[in-house]
Amino acid sequence: MKRSVSLAQGFVAGAARMGAVLAMVLTAACRTGHNYVDPTGPRYAGGDAADPVTDGGVSTLRVVTFNIEHGREIESATALLRDDPDLRHADVILLQEMDAPGVRRIARELALEYVYYPAIYHFREGNDFGNAILSRWPIVDDEKIVLPYVALATRIQRIAAAATLCVAGSAVRVYSIHLGTVAEILPGERRSQLRAVLADAADHARVIVGGDLNDADVGRVASAGGFDWPTRRGRRTATLGRWDHIFSRGLVPAAGESTGTVLDNRGSSDHRPVWTVLSLDRDRDTAAERCDARAEPRQAFAGSPAVHWRRTERREGPMPDDGLTQWLIRLRDGDGEALDRLLPIVYDELRSLARAQLRNENPGHTRGATALVHEAYIRLTRRNEIDPKDRSHFFAIAAQSMPRPHRPRPHPRRTETRIRPGRSVARARRRAADR
Repeated sequence: MKRSVSLAQGFVAGAARMGAVLAMVLTAACRTGHNYVDPTGPRYAGGDAADPVTDGGVSTLRVVTFNIEHGREIESATALLRDDPDLRHADVILLQEMDAPGVRRIARELALEYVYYPAIYHFREGNDFGNAILSRWPIVDDEKIVLPYVALATRIQRIAAAATLCVAGSAVRVYSIHLGTVAEILPGERRSQLRAVLADAADHARVIVGGDLNDADVGRVASAGGFDWPTRRGRRTATLGRWDHIFSRGLVPAAGESTGTVLDNRGSSDHRPVWTVLSLDRDRDTAAERCDARAEPRQAFAGSPAVHWRRTERREGPMPDDGLTQWLIRLRDGDGEALDRLLPIVYDELRSLARAQLRNENPGHTRGATALVHEAYIRLTRRNEIDPKDRSHFFAIAAQSMPRPHRPRPHPRRTETRIRPGRSVARARRRAADR
């Protein structure tokens, strides 16, 4: 009897695990977007151009990390970062799930410099999705780190945004990270993603790593690597647990109430912001850890930031005509990566082709230009061979791959069978079928 019960319990547990796996696969059963795998871009950077004010006596840094769900509620998130007493004096803000307009707006409102690297163009959301670093101190260097492992179903490849800040003459390396979700990769693969970031940080004396880990325990990798983990304990930051964290090396948590979680995020995200205050030990500075003496803190503005804002944004990465011929040649040679590299270069022209196709269709179709482009891209990836002779030929192939826009199918007309008195229903139906 006991054996039967244990077998039944094992069967139920196994079925539950299998159901959970199937649910995750079904919710992510198609490619989510286009990955930006080029380590040089796209890249967005800019910030406040006010005259700096020297503050050589700085001793602490207030660091905030916040995953703003798909960058949707930017107005609420900006107000939260600006007004909350634990967040409003932040020196460094690490953001995840952002697009360029959202980062630009938050940086403008808070009078901060920023650098932003998108990881993916999200098909469903219709915008970019990536990580940003905002700083009151000058950003003197930055780069994108493409993390290992691609999600099995959605094909998402995660990145980390890295920047070197010059804090009152001392170099501080900062990372904004967003590791793969439980539905995308395994726990061991998530640990490897964090190790890739820590490997990049190995040559820097002062380091801050923060972001959405999508895991409550993966931070042990950083702790084992000599990092302090001030945010390890506290209230959950997401629905499934405490996933958002900050780590540091060469900077130690300040004394007193130096770490916290903002419980009321004002409906701005499905995550809660996490903050910590770190002490900067100026006595341990060496020549290798110093940075340009001209790098000084930005002073917060009094009044409306928009009055003082001077747009200094730079965008780097693939532009509409850069490298098109090169990637077409590599596409003809069978390079599996070439099509992914071509998409951001030709995306605008493909949308123009899709809009022209829609104009030639009767009204009532249910797809837009963006959906046609994405469907064409998916069909192209499934082709065994693509051999464009030149630019025009490539666009002709892409146009042929676009599906015809769907129009709602009319409902079938309902017919009635009239039966004269004295006749059976079956006989009446046979007579109707013979007509």
